[in-house]
Amino acid sequence: ALPSVARLVLGQGVGAHMTHGLHARSRPDRLALVDGERAVTYAEADAEINRIARGLRTRMGARRGEPVALMMENRVEYVLFWMALFRLGVPAVHVSYRSTRAELGYMLEHSGARLIIASEATSGVAREAAAVHGAKVVGAGGAEDVDVTSWALTKGMSSIPPRRNSGESSSDNVVYTSGCLLYTSPSPRDVEES
Repeated sequence: ALPSVARLVLGQGVGAHMTHGLHARSRPDRLALVDGERAVTYAEADAEINRIARGLRTRMGARRGEPVALMMENRVEYVLFWMALFRLGVPAVHVSYRSTRAELGYMLEHSGARLIIASEATSGVAREAAAVHGAKVVGAGGAEDVDVTSWALTKGMSSIPPRRNSGESSSDNVVYTSGCLLYTSPSPRDVEES
């Protein structure tokens, strides 16, 4: 596994964006993610993360500096889409799966996100907010009533890590909570009261 890990590090660098990739080369058959519906190994997770990242970039135009909202409950797809955003250097806006249309609308306007990743449980609220705020909705898992399903997003996409453009070495995370906006990035930031 060492030559494979070395090639990955030389090609993609080391960071949170390649966590699953490094484990996929050293422990491919070990369980990486488990929820009530799915269990995936590191090799499976790495391949799916790469297909999602390529689909987000190619089919949805995701790119550095343009945040993408993640609105779903705790599930395997949450991690897969989040890591795909890391691979692309795209900021992730973490939205509670309990958010209302008005709350999500505020977060879309405040963050500038124009793409929402939603599950079956959150796709209704996501679609309503997207219609008002000019956003698109990608369905994670089995979400069907969306602009693009995860199946259509990843169909025909390669499982090889996407090429990282210059400056795409990190991505930010914006976490909305009940009392404040927490903005995280590789360098420390202040907490801003909302």
